[in-house]
Amino acid sequence: MIDATKRLDSDFNLEQDPYRHFFEDAPLSFLVTDRQGCILQVNRMWLNTFGYSFCDLFGENLINFVEFNGIKNFEEFYVHLTSAQKSARGILQVMKRDGSRMTVSVHAAGVSDQEGNLRLVNFVFNNIIEEKLALESPQLLKLKQKISDMSLHQVAELAPTAIIIYCDGVIVFGNSSAANILGLSHKNELKGKRIIDYVHPDYRQNYRNISVETNCNEFKEEKYICIDGKCKDVETALIPFNYKGRAAVYAVIRDISERKRMAEELKKVSKLEGIGLFAGRISHDFNNALAVILGNVSLSKLHINKDNKIYKRLEEIERAVCRAKDLTNRLQTFAKGGEPVRKVTCMTEVINKAVTSAMSGSRVKCYYNFTDNLFLTRIDEGQMSQVINHIIENSLQAMSQKGKIFIGAENIEIDKDCLTSIPLPHGKYLKISIKDQGKGIPEEIIDKIFDPFFSTKQNGNGLGLSICYSILKRHQGFISVESNIGSGTTFYLYIPALQEDIGKLYKREEKILPGKGKILVMDDEESIRTVAGEMLNVLGYKTGFARDGREAIKLYKEEKLKGKPFDAVIMDLTIPGGMGGEKAVKKLRSIDPDVKVIVSSGYFNDPVISNFDDYGFKGRVTKPYKIEEISRELYSVVNGNKD
Repeated sequence: MIDATKRLDSDFNLEQDPYRHFFEDAPLSFLVTDRQGCILQVNRMWLNTFGYSFCDLFGENLINFVEFNGIKNFEEFYVHLTSAQKSARGILQVMKRDGSRMTVSVHAAGVSDQEGNLRLVNFVFNNIIEEKLALESPQLLKLKQKISDMSLHQVAELAPTAIIIYCDGVIVFGNSSAANILGLSHKNELKGKRIIDYVHPDYRQNYRNISVETNCNEFKEEKYICIDGKCKDVETALIPFNYKGRAAVYAVIRDISERKRMAEELKKVSKLEGIGLFAGRISHDFNNALAVILGNVSLSKLHINKDNKIYKRLEEIERAVCRAKDLTNRLQTFAKGGEPVRKVTCMTEVINKAVTSAMSGSRVKCYYNFTDNLFLTRIDEGQMSQVINHIIENSLQAMSQKGKIFIGAENIEIDKDCLTSIPLPHGKYLKISIKDQGKGIPEEIIDKIFDPFFSTKQNGNGLGLSICYSILKRHQGFISVESNIGSGTTFYLYIPALQEDIGKLYKREEKILPGKGKILVMDDEESIRTVAGEMLNVLGYKTGFARDGREAIKLYKEEKLKGKPFDAVIMDLTIPGGMGGEKAVKKLRSIDPDVKVIVSSGYFNDPVISNFDDYGFKGRVTKPYKIEEISRELYSVVNGNKD
């Protein structure tokens, strides 16, 4: 076997071979050898046709796989190639990997250097069409004959990669892909033009003083100037060679503008992820601080008459803290996404708060039309507020802060007889419509507005509406859009209606339920343990405290051995530097399978909070929690019901 390694390094770089990009996808079988017949490259069609792998052929001599008719040896064959014809045709047999033989026609063309020395030979193999097939399909015979007669330039026309050949700076050949990249209507428009005219001035130096000795056969990032004057990001490899006796350059050009755009988007995503982690941590710490404030406010209200002015001030503080909690919820939705943490909600309240926030300082007027007795829903208020807020902000931008927004809400029912294209199961839904008087969304892009990273805004990241779509989907709902140029845009939100006894569920939110028993509170922050303990004492519970999961497990075991077990445990999910609730609850359950643990966290949308029962918990409370909320959850867990 001929050792091709050294020759390959100097004469034929497989990774940078300009033919490789179109050889691989061509509908013909290609093979490349060096001067001695050593196989350097084959395409997929050749391998598939004859059953070999590249490893079977690489470095082997072609004579081991074929039998030439009328030619005694390769030396005679290559002498023929260096003659005036520069090519050879013939019929030969290829030995397939399974031992059988296939008769094929072959067209070989040599590639020489400027001194006329043969360096490479390109082979095109074509199956001999059987006489029966030729009779049945003469058109196919003509087509295959035409293909077999193709020159390498014609084969290059099939390539998806742009190819340009130029001599003395003037283009003598360009394929259709090259014309497309530059915005030309036909490849013939390239002939006779200067290659330098299409190259951005910053990169024109790369195209000067190129010779056979120049090592240019590697792809470099550049910019080309299209016919409309716009710049396009490309990769080019410039390979000097001999073209019809003249020094020429073979340029392979790849359009990388889409790849560069995606790289920029990935940078944006990376930045967003970094901001998201930061936002998530801040919101967690902020919720812990709010938990202390809200807890003390709740306790103070219990000792003051409702008619007292101080009581009203405390209610104002409580409402402000709840608004701050909504803000941290938004931060966490941005930071982590996740399953919604649902509770029974009247959507009109969510809409009013979100619209008021989004339209602050705007001259746009908003009109509401809500039908009576609207269905209640079980939603994540923070996430759904984010949806309303983003749609309103889009509407304001579309109207340039002038005009009107119309918001409606109605009850609907989707059943088997309902003729609708809405992809939702049969059932009752709350339908919300938000219509603006903006310029509208063009028909050609309206189907893309919910796609991630799609944006018509110059500085937009294209995530807003895709997040809205994702939130509605997590709620088992749907969002759709209608728009006409010049007459505005309407978004429709479909949210599943609550199917339970909505009167009881909704009204019990503010009810305080006292209880009896012994509760263990585990949290790493002393201030939260203190305020939680005071809340529980007011509700009628005795308390114990632990700073992390290990201390909680130890205390739980000790009290159980004394015959004074805890009736329930409230565990913080995240303990920096210590054992958190997720790991601790598993160990507690191994000690006591009947243990009742409530998970508590400032990360409201953590999967453990959303699906607490899947992780061994019996209930959940999110920080900051009000005394009404913690009393209700404790009552239901300790007593084993949700009444």
